[in-house]
Parts: sequence; C-alpha cells; structure tokens
Amino acid sequence: MRDWKEALIRLEKTTTSTVSLVHSMAYADTYMLCFVQSGSLAVQVNDTKASLSPYHFYLLKPGDAYHFPGEGAEIALFRFRMYEPRENGELLQATNWHFPRRKGCANEKTADLAAALLRKNKYAFFWNQVQFPDLLYRCLEEGSNISMSGIELAKQYIEENPHARISLKTLAGLSGLHPSYLSEKFAQQTGKSVSQYAAEVKLTEAKRLIQTTTLPLKDIAHRIGYDDEFYFSRKFKKEVGLSPSQYREKKMRKLAAYDLDSLGDLLALRQIPFAAPMHPKWTKHYYELYQHEVPVHLSAYRANHDWQANMERLIDWKPDVLIAKRKLHEEERNAFTVSIPTFIDLSNAGSWKDQFIVVAEALHEQNEAQRFLSHYEETAVACKQSIEKENTASPVILRIAGEGIYLYTNPGISSLFHDVGFEGWQQSAAPLSLLELKELAPRWLWVLCLHDSQTKTFYEHVRQSEEWNGLPAVRTGQVKHLPSDLWFEYSAFAQWRKLLFLRSQLQSM
Repeated sequence: MRDWKEALIRLEKTTTSTVSLVHSMAYADTYMLCFVQSGSLAVQVNDTKASLSPYHFYLLKPGDAYHFPGEGAEIALFRFRMYEPRENGELLQATNWHFPRRKGCANEKTADLAAALLRKNKYAFFWNQVQFPDLLYRCLEEGSNISMSGIELAKQYIEENPHARISLKTLAGLSGLHPSYLSEKFAQQTGKSVSQYAAEVKLTEAKRLIQTTTLPLKDIAHRIGYDDEFYFSRKFKKEVGLSPSQYREKKMRKLAAYDLDSLGDLLALRQIPFAAPMHPKWTKHYYELYQHEVPVHLSAYRANHDWQANMERLIDWKPDVLIAKRKLHEEERNAFTVSIPTFIDLSNAGSWKDQFIVVAEALHEQNEAQRFLSHYEETAVACKQSIEKENTASPVILRIAGEGIYLYTNPGISSLFHDVGFEGWQQSAAPLSLLELKELAPRWLWVLCLHDSQTKTFYEHVRQSEEWNGLPAVRTGQVKHLPSDLWFEYSAFAQWRKLLFLRSQLQSM
C-alpha cells in the first residue's frame, strides 16, 4: 500500500448533521472524515464499534458500512476522493492507501480548522480544497490514538500491512496481549486464526492488484509479502482455482452491473463483475459471497437513491461493459451511451429469460446461458410434476406493510409460479382482514414483512391473534418468511434461488 501523503486529494462535499436514532446502516461510496463537534457519538464501521467524544474523528473508506446508533451528537462529515498521479499526467482514483490510524483525537486548533471548513462563502470551494489536506494531515499524522481493543489493533495491523510477515509476537507487542491469549481471543472474535485472517487479507489484496493494475505478477507477489513468484502462484491457484495469469485474463474485460438484477444475470453466467451494488444489509447474500471479489462497490442503498454518485463512479472507472436493467434517468442513459464502450440498456426488455439471453449474447456466453436455462427448466419440470402428483395448492404470499396485510405478487413470483404450474394470485390494493385471510384457508404462507417499527409491531400483534393461529398454514408450521432482497430481485440467478427454495419447501411438506 502507498502512503496516503502521496495522493492528490479532492474534497467533494462538507456537511453537518445531528445524529438521530433513525440513522440506519449506510454505505460509504467515497472516503469520509467524520469529526465530532459536540456530544458523544457511537460508531459502528463494518464489524468494529467505537465511542467518540468532541474532537474525536473516524476515517471511513469506500466500501465501509457504517452506522451511528445513538442520538444528539453534532458531527461534521467531509467526503473526499484520493487520486494516484500517473507519469502520463492522468489521475487514477485509487483506494489502496496506507493510513497511520483510522480514528483518533485532534487538538483544539485542528477542531477550529474543521469548523472553518464548514463556513459558506463565495470563496469556500477554493479555500476548502487547499485547507482540507491540512486538516487530514493534522488528524492522521498529529492526532493522538484513542483506545482500541487489542484484537482491533491486531486486525488493523494485518489489514493495513498485507506485505508483512505476520507473527503472533509482533501482534502481541502491538496489542499489549500475551500471544496465547491474543490467539484465543482473535479466533473467538473473527472465527479465524491469525494466520488464516492474514492469508485472506493477502489473497484479497492480490486479487485487487491483479484485476485493477497491470503490475507484473512478480511485483504483486512482493507487494503481499512473497519473495517467490512461483510459490505465490501455487498458493493463489490452490485458493482460487485459477492461476494468477488465468485470473487476470478472465478479469481483463471489466464488466459492471448497475443494479441488483444485472448482477444476478452476470452471476448466472459465472461472470463476477468489476463493479456492482454491494451492501451488508441491502444486498446481504451477494455481499457475504462476493464483497472481496468485486473491487468497486456501488451504493445499494434503496433502488435509485444514489444514482448520481454511482453514475460518476462508473464513468471514473471506465468499465468495458455496463449492464442496466432498471429504469434510468435520461442523464444516466446519455452519460453511459457516450462514456461506456458497450452499454446494455435492458430497462424496457421483456421477461427475465429474454433479458438473460440478451446479456449472454452481448458477452458471447450463449453456451453458458443455455447450460443454465436447461438446468433451470429440468428443476422446474421436476417441481411441476411433484405439484401435480400431490395436487399441491399454490402458497399464499402476503406482504405486511404498516398496519395492513396484502396479497402480493411481482414479475419474479408470477414467472416462478407459471414455470411450476401454480395458480397465481392477484395483488390486492386494499388490505385483507384476518377474516378474509381465513376464508382463503392457506395450506402454506410465504410472508414478506417490512422492517420498520410500525410494521413489526403490527405483525407481532397479528401473530398473537386467535384468527391468525387458526389458519391451516400456521397450525401445521407452514409459514415461511422471505428475504426481501431475493424476492424483489428479477434476474436469472434470483429466479434460480427462488426455484431451489420452492423445491425445498415441496420436499418438506
């Protein structure tokens, strides 16, 4: 990793905010310096928690999931990007910078500078661009450390030094813990041994360098602490299933998925994109599986919420192919048409199968698409035969929202039901009463419940009622709660996962 002081820094935005209890998990799509002005701030960044007081700061990196689970603190947020200057004069937006600390405590003069950067006047933009690097330097280089647990210090050292040969002795010295105690607690908190955790960090950094740079493999091996390029190649192939050269060749074509549906189509073709929406809450399944495989994480916070930031990031990263399936703003469509060599706009296309075939043809992956569709059809036919043999009625799908119960469907559910021969349900505009639901006599229920407090309270009240507990599906334990990220997605991979879910339910009845 390069020293952060070698970067060119551009301040994007400054904001002040009063933290409230409703602040939910969010996603950092730029670097962010969070500076506490007053009050006490609880911070959760990924799996790390901290408590910050006035003059304390926390540096967030692109891709961090963060949450302020408290209220009342006044904070200043400085969003910025970091660029690596190239010999040809170009600037490459990069994220592989080494920082001496992620959190700490600044002095009074630094706090005054932070406050000055928040003032608004006609010269503010130019003045802030000059002064913000000074604020960053004062925090990161001159600020004092605030307390971190020994395990946090050990993890931070491993993550920021992928080139280092990690030893328990070194980590024990940094953390102030006995080596045996450190080893035991590290495994308890991370689920991995120190050596396993360090190996994962090295592998993740190797993948990133292979995919995002043209560095020779020998240099990449040295950057992650291997003197022997061939030993590194053997280790890499053992873990990934491909040699570093094969992995680079496969990743040379930079594919980008602009939305969750596009990501699902690429994964069904066994293509892992260079950029895609990733978030530990909003795209939980994909985040857990592919967070380290996808180097550029686009914001996945609500559909279409951060479209401008996502658009700008993609234009900066210049993918070779961009696939978009949701409806686009005219500004997005025009920008991508001009900037991206191959822009596949499927916002007005037909069924998921039609869209999937278009993507496969554009990527010359027709054979892979045919393999996937054949497997899907075979599984769907087997489910259909089981349903016909047992004369199984289709499940009733409910959506619980606010203080209402609604019959629910969407294009993905309708398509799945059609493929297996189930009778579809009409979506209800008006809420159902429990009496009306009882008249349906559902043998099995699938429930999509919103996660806001009002809905949760209402649903808990419903589940305590005599009418609900008298439903056939409830009495026989045939009520399944559906994850919204899957059942709202309309892609080849999502339909396959839904089909597997249905098959497992049929087998358990």
